Amino acid sequence: GDAGATRSFDLNYRAKLWDPETARAAYEDLFDHVDTLFVPRRDARRVLDREGDAVTIANGLAADFGFETVVVTRGAEGAVALRDGAVHEQGVFDADTFDAIGTGDAFVAGYLAKRIAGGGVADALEWAAAAAALKRTIGGDMAVISPDEVTDVVDGAAGIDR
Repeated sequence: GDAGATRSFDLNYRAKLWDPETARAAYEDLFDHVDTLFVPRRDARRVLDREGDAVTIANGLAADFGFETVVVTRGAEGAVALRDGAVHEQGVFDADTFDAIGTGDAFVAGYLAKRIAGGGVADALEWAAAAAALKRTIGGDMAVISPDEVTDVVDGAAGIDR
Protein backbone atom coordinates (compact mmCIF):
# COMPACT_ATOMS: atom_id res chain seq x y z
CA GLY A 1 0.00 0.00 0.00
CA ASP A 2 0.92 3.67 -0.16
CA ALA A 3 3.22 4.92 2.61
CA GLY A 4 3.08 1.55 4.32
CA ALA A 5 -0.71 1.53 4.58
CA THR A 6 -2.60 -1.67 3.88
CA ARG A 7 -5.88 -1.18 2.06
CA SER A 8 -8.77 -3.57 2.44
CA PHE A 9 -11.99 -3.85 0.45
CA ASP A 10 -15.15 -5.66 1.51
CA LEU A 11 -16.96 -6.61 -1.68
CA ASN A 12 -20.61 -6.56 -0.75
CA TYR A 13 -22.79 -6.79 -3.86
CA ARG A 14 -26.32 -5.42 -3.74
CA ALA A 15 -28.49 -6.50 -6.67
CA LYS A 16 -30.95 -3.65 -6.04
CA LEU A 17 -28.19 -1.11 -6.75
CA TRP A 18 -26.67 -2.44 -9.97
CA ASP A 19 -26.35 -5.42 -12.27
CA PRO A 20 -23.46 -7.91 -11.89
CA GLU A 21 -21.62 -6.74 -15.02
CA THR A 22 -21.57 -3.07 -14.01
CA ALA A 23 -20.57 -3.98 -10.47
CA ARG A 24 -17.77 -6.24 -11.71
CA ALA A 25 -16.28 -3.47 -13.87
CA ALA A 26 -16.37 -1.02 -10.96
CA TYR A 27 -14.90 -3.52 -8.50
CA GLU A 28 -12.12 -4.57 -10.85
CA ASP A 29 -11.17 -0.90 -11.36
CA LEU A 30 -10.64 -0.68 -7.60
CA PHE A 31 -8.68 -3.91 -7.25
CA ASP A 32 -5.34 -2.31 -8.22
CA HIS A 33 -5.61 -0.30 -5.00
CA VAL A 34 -6.53 -3.22 -2.71
CA ASP A 35 -4.18 -5.33 -0.59
CA THR A 36 -6.74 -7.42 1.31
CA LEU A 37 -10.00 -8.47 -0.33
CA PHE A 38 -12.99 -9.77 1.60
CA VAL A 39 -15.60 -11.42 -0.63
CA PRO A 40 -18.58 -13.67 0.03
CA ARG A 41 -18.33 -16.84 -2.06
CA ARG A 42 -21.78 -16.16 -3.57
CA ASP A 43 -20.66 -12.70 -4.77
CA ALA A 44 -17.41 -14.08 -6.19
CA ARG A 45 -19.47 -16.51 -8.24
CA ARG A 46 -22.28 -14.14 -9.24
CA VAL A 47 -20.39 -10.89 -9.77
CA LEU A 48 -16.76 -11.84 -10.40
CA ASP A 49 -17.69 -14.91 -12.46
CA ARG A 50 -15.52 -17.24 -10.35
CA GLU A 51 -16.10 -20.96 -10.12
CA GLY A 52 -15.01 -23.63 -7.68
CA ASP A 53 -14.64 -23.80 -3.94
CA ALA A 54 -13.47 -20.96 -1.71
CA VAL A 55 -9.79 -21.93 -1.95
CA THR A 56 -9.93 -22.05 -5.75
CA ILE A 57 -11.68 -18.67 -5.81
CA ALA A 58 -9.11 -17.13 -3.43
CA ASN A 59 -6.16 -18.48 -5.42
CA GLY A 60 -7.61 -17.22 -8.70
CA LEU A 61 -8.32 -13.74 -7.38
CA ALA A 62 -4.88 -13.46 -5.77
CA ALA A 63 -3.20 -14.57 -9.00
CA ASP A 64 -5.28 -12.33 -11.26
CA PHE A 65 -5.19 -9.14 -9.19
CA GLY A 66 -2.13 -9.44 -6.95
CA PHE A 67 -3.94 -9.24 -3.61
CA GLU A 68 -1.73 -9.91 -0.59
CA THR A 69 -4.65 -11.57 1.18
CA VAL A 70 -8.01 -12.87 -0.02
CA VAL A 71 -10.69 -13.83 2.51
CA VAL A 72 -13.66 -15.75 1.11
CA THR A 73 -16.64 -16.08 3.43
CA ARG A 74 -18.92 -19.10 3.14
CA GLY A 75 -21.83 -18.32 5.44
CA ALA A 76 -22.54 -21.22 7.79
CA GLU A 77 -19.46 -23.03 6.43
CA GLY A 78 -17.09 -20.39 7.81
CA ALA A 79 -14.33 -18.68 5.86
CA VAL A 80 -11.05 -19.24 4.06
CA ALA A 81 -8.10 -16.83 3.97
CA LEU A 82 -5.21 -17.06 1.53
CA ARG A 83 -1.98 -15.18 2.17
CA ASP A 84 1.44 -15.89 0.65
CA GLY A 85 0.14 -19.18 -0.71
CA ALA A 86 -0.92 -20.41 2.74
CA VAL A 87 -4.58 -21.35 3.21
CA HIS A 88 -6.28 -20.81 6.56
CA GLU A 89 -9.77 -22.16 7.24
CA GLN A 90 -12.12 -21.13 10.02
CA GLY A 91 -15.51 -22.50 10.98
CA VAL A 92 -18.28 -20.52 12.61
CA PHE A 93 -18.86 -20.17 16.33
CA ASP A 94 -22.30 -21.24 17.47
CA ALA A 95 -24.57 -18.41 18.52
CA ASP A 96 -28.29 -17.93 18.90
CA THR A 97 -29.13 -15.58 16.05
CA PHE A 98 -31.19 -12.59 17.10
CA ASP A 99 -30.30 -10.32 14.16
CA ALA A 100 -27.97 -11.27 11.30
CA ILE A 101 -27.74 -7.76 9.80
CA GLY A 102 -24.20 -6.45 10.16
CA THR A 103 -22.62 -9.87 10.64
CA GLY A 104 -20.34 -9.46 7.62
CA ASP A 105 -19.20 -6.04 8.79
CA ALA A 106 -18.45 -7.45 12.25
CA PHE A 107 -16.46 -10.26 10.61
CA VAL A 108 -14.30 -7.80 8.66
CA ALA A 109 -13.88 -5.57 11.72
CA GLY A 110 -12.77 -8.51 13.86
CA TYR A 111 -10.26 -9.62 11.24
CA LEU A 112 -8.80 -6.15 10.75
CA ALA A 113 -8.66 -5.40 14.49
CA LYS A 114 -6.61 -8.53 15.13
CA ARG A 115 -4.27 -7.89 12.18
CA ILE A 116 -3.74 -4.26 13.23
CA ALA A 117 -2.91 -5.52 16.73
CA GLY A 118 -0.17 -7.70 15.19
CA GLY A 119 -2.02 -11.01 14.97
CA GLY A 120 -1.41 -13.45 12.16
CA VAL A 121 -3.94 -14.44 9.52
CA ALA A 122 -5.19 -17.56 11.35
CA ASP A 123 -5.75 -15.62 14.59
CA ALA A 124 -7.42 -12.78 12.70
CA LEU A 125 -9.74 -15.22 10.95
CA GLU A 126 -10.69 -16.74 14.31
CA TRP A 127 -11.36 -13.27 15.73
CA ALA A 128 -13.46 -12.44 12.69
CA ALA A 129 -15.62 -15.51 13.21
CA ALA A 130 -15.99 -14.73 16.92
CA ALA A 131 -16.98 -11.11 16.26
CA ALA A 132 -19.51 -12.27 13.67
CA ALA A 133 -21.01 -14.76 16.14
CA LEU A 134 -21.32 -12.07 18.80
CA LYS A 135 -22.98 -9.69 16.32
CA ARG A 136 -25.67 -12.27 15.54
CA THR A 137 -26.78 -12.01 19.19
CA ILE A 138 -27.23 -8.22 19.02
CA GLY A 139 -30.09 -6.30 17.42
CA GLY A 140 -29.38 -3.56 14.89
CA ASP A 141 -26.65 -2.94 12.36
CA MET A 142 -23.72 -2.36 14.69
CA ALA A 143 -21.78 -4.78 16.85
CA VAL A 144 -20.84 -2.95 20.02
CA ILE A 145 -18.54 -5.58 21.51
CA SER A 146 -15.30 -5.52 23.44
CA PRO A 147 -12.03 -7.30 22.71
CA ASP A 148 -12.56 -9.27 25.94
CA GLU A 149 -15.89 -10.58 24.65
CA VAL A 150 -14.25 -11.69 21.40
CA THR A 151 -11.42 -13.35 23.33
CA ASP A 152 -13.95 -15.22 25.50
CA VAL A 153 -15.63 -16.64 22.40
CA VAL A 154 -12.30 -17.65 20.88
CA ASP A 155 -11.24 -19.27 24.16
CA GLY A 156 -14.55 -21.10 24.46
CA ALA A 157 -15.48 -19.36 27.69
CA ALA A 158 -18.67 -17.85 26.34
CA GLY A 159 -21.92 -19.57 25.54
CA ILE A 160 -22.90 -16.46 23.58
CA ASP A 161 -26.31 -15.70 24.92
CA ARG A 162 -27.29 -12.13 25.64
